[in-house]
Amino acid sequence: MRENTDKSLGSLQVSEIDGGVKYYTLEDQILRIDIPSGVNGFKYNRIYYFNNDVLYFGLVYSAANQNNLYFYQGEMYRYINEKGEMKQNEFKDDVFKL
Repeated sequence: MRENTDKSLGSLQVSEIDGGVKYYTLEDQILRIDIPSGVNGFKYNRIYYFNNDVLYFGLVYSAANQNNLYFYQGEMYRYINEKGEMKQNEFKDDVFKL
C-alpha cells in the first residue's frame, strides 16, 4: 500500500500548512502526511501513511537514521529502530503520536 501511495503522489491533491506540513489526499481521504524536522520541536522528519483514514505506517528519519513504525487499527504494534532492532507490542508512551 505504501509503495502505491508513493507512486501516485503526483496525482494526489496536496495541501500545505504551517511549517511545511503536507497532506496528500484522494477525494476526502488522507493517504499521507509529511512533517519536516523542526515542526513541534521534533528533530526528525516524519511521514505517516493512512488507509481508510486509519494510520498503518510511520517513517521517522533524519539524514543518518530511520525508524519504522507499524500500526494496526491505529495502535503501534511494531517498531524498528535505526539499528534494525525490532520491538513488538511493548509500547507505553506516545512519543511518536502525531
